[in-house]
Amino acid sequence: MRNTLAIAHKEVRAYFASPIAYIVIGFFALLFGWFYIGILDWFVRQGMQMGQFGMQGPQNMNVNQQMIRPLLLNMTVVFLFLLPLVTMRTYAEEKRCSPRPSRTCRSSSASFLVPWSSTARCSQ
Repeated sequence: MRNTLAIAHKEVRAYFASPIAYIVIGFFALLFGWFYIGILDWFVRQGMQMGQFGMQGPQNMNVNQQMIRPLLLNMTVVFLFLLPLVTMRTYAEEKRCSPRPSRTCRSSSASFLVPWSSTARCSQ
């Protein structure tokens, strides 16, 4: 486990040394903000319409079900495309630079751990 974490730490430093990590994080933040603003706008309009038509207004609306849930569901779809994109780039770099075709389990798990952890940091 210690070796895997050491390899992952080295990969993280190498990953953030290139501009690709910052581009991916910026793209994710921009997309997340766009979805958030869109869903927030829809939620506010729904609350105003409910208040206008006498349906007890925003008191009857559930923020978790009508705003946060669709936002997180949209972001899981973004993760479905973003994570393999970053992981494939890492594997291609490793294959291009590595003289040996065979990889150990530790190095391959560490190479997968780096894009996954950096993408998880974006969502916090």
